[in-house]
Amino acid sequence: MPEYQGGDQALIQYFAENIEHYNQERFQATFNIEFIVDTHGKVIAPRIKGKVTSDLSEAEKEVLKVMEKTPKWNAGVCNDKNVPVKMFFPLKL
Repeated sequence: MPEYQGGDQALIQYFAENIEHYNQERFQATFNIEFIVDTHGKVIAPRIKGKVTSDLSEAEKEVLKVMEKTPKWNAGVCNDKNVPVKMFFPLKL
């Protein structure tokens, strides 16, 4: 399975540092993010599970923008070849 450099805790820290206007004392939510990690470790097609683009809140749009900019992941591997993998990550901020 693909893995973010440093694991889930590092990914949560990345979001906390990169979401504009993030303040945990005033802002708490869970974002159910679906995305694909391609064969090169790039995040593509991030979306909020169960939502269409026109229904996204400003916070959800910001989460997706930050998700698209995550540094390169370790790609998924099957039979010694990198493969694209659909992922799900429940982000709690």
